[in-house]
Amino acid sequence: MSDYASTIDLRGLAERLLATSRVMVCSHAKPDGDAIGSCLAVRRILRARGVEVEVVLCGPIEPALLSVVPPDAVMVIETNRGQVDLAPLGDLDRFDAIVVVDTGTFPQLEPLAEVLRPRRERIIGIDHHARGDVAVAATRFVDATAASTTEILAAWAPLCGVTLDAGGAGSIAEAIFVGLATDTGWFRFPSAGPRQFLLAARLLGVGVEKDRLYAQLEQQGRPQRLQLLGRALASMRTVAWGGDAARKVAVMTLARRDYEETGGLATDTSGLVNEPLSLAGVVGSVLLTEAEPGTIRLSFRSSGAAAVPEGEAECRGAAIDVNQLAARFGGGGHVAAAGARMQCSMSDAVGRVVAEIARG
Repeated sequence: MSDYASTIDLRGLAERLLATSRVMVCSHAKPDGDAIGSCLAVRRILRARGVEVEVVLCGPIEPALLSVVPPDAVMVIETNRGQVDLAPLGDLDRFDAIVVVDTGTFPQLEPLAEVLRPRRERIIGIDHHARGDVAVAATRFVDATAASTTEILAAWAPLCGVTLDAGGAGSIAEAIFVGLATDTGWFRFPSAGPRQFLLAARLLGVGVEKDRLYAQLEQQGRPQRLQLLGRALASMRTVAWGGDAARKVAVMTLARRDYEETGGLATDTSGLVNEPLSLAGVVGSVLLTEAEPGTIRLSFRSSGAAAVPEGEAECRGAAIDVNQLAARFGGGGHVAAAGARMQCSMSDAVGRVVAEIARG
């Protein structure tokens, strides 16, 4: 059993945070919909109870995701050619607690990790990932059965005395839906089950605008996104998972030159890793990107259980467990979606990934 487990229940978490006066909330760098939705949900829940809350996000951030964030609601820390200025954060000891959502690892918390490490005792982690570093937060609530961290926060809100009775722009319900919808691939991934659909129905029932949010978050890509997609698909090769030719994993790359020649950005690649999963016989996909020189980011995806041969659906709703695969590269995430980062050349990274897929 992993040591990365809850040290407090949701009621205790509510009591702990409602006893504070000022809280900081943050998440992993390059935040996705769940990270941003979770930060906003914590802020809105606690502010409804009179707690002052500051949100810190570490870029780059997709413009579409930023569109759901009020400009005055967060501080965004950007990386400029590898240099990060943390001075605007000020003295973090002014906060009674620091809440870290949707991650529990220091590598994902860069560049904030250096200022968070000395403050473990005042850090509270809220996460739905199965893997994490117990050194990040002394107090944790972890539920790996939740499809998103915002799903956890939906259960936490009433314990704070806050009801989800409105779903318009800027509401708690909207923030929760953003995390739930994006982390389940708009309810297409294996993580979307009866519990998640019931929560979604409840959120829609109080006025969350699904169609507007989908258009706002998923249909605002730049032209460079399609150029990068074309290059990624052109680079695609398939590798038999564990030597089984009936179960193939697609491997795609976007090298530094692809970004330079297209004018693409790291934020233009969100979701591209999912494209090969539409092919028959492809049960997994890996996208290796080099948006920054010398840093290779790996995104892993697995298809649903329908693609698993009879008798082999032991991976909890996914064709292969990419969480375990990502762990071999020092990363992690979920059974059907995970990530990792390597400091090496693209060719070396591809070689290692292909070898691990072949090993199965």
